[in-house]
Parts: sequence; structure tokens; C-alpha cells
Amino acid sequence: MSLRRCGKARTGTAQSPLRDQLDLDSMDWLDVLVGLHERLKVDIPESDYARLVTLDDLVAYLGAKARN
Repeated sequence: MSLRRCGKARTGTAQSPLRDQLDLDSMDWLDVLVGLHERLKVDIPESDYARLVTLDDLVAYLGAKARN
């Protein structure tokens, strides 16, 4: 799924839940996380999904993974 194609984006902040901003259900959100894994070659264990809520959360998480 491409977020550019979904056309659902709402305004928000980096601290607002991305699922709400993009009007994503749980399966769409899973597609986003799997897409990040595939595109960035970063493992995102299912146990970490709950802490990846906002854009800030994703940036911090992926940044930490990239440094390791």
C-alpha cells in the first residue's frame, strides 16, 4: 500500500498518532510497518509495534536501529 495513493491524509503533528492522521485500520498500519521493514531493511519485531505510534516514535526507533 502506498500512503500517497490512499488519499486519506489528515493534518496533525509529529506527536499525533499516525493511524489517526492517515485514517488507517490495523491491517493498513501493519502494511506500513512491513513496508518500512522491506524498504529500509530494518527488522521491526512484532513486540515493538505497540510503541510505534507517532512519527516521532518511528523516527527515533528507525534512527536507533540504523545506528546499530
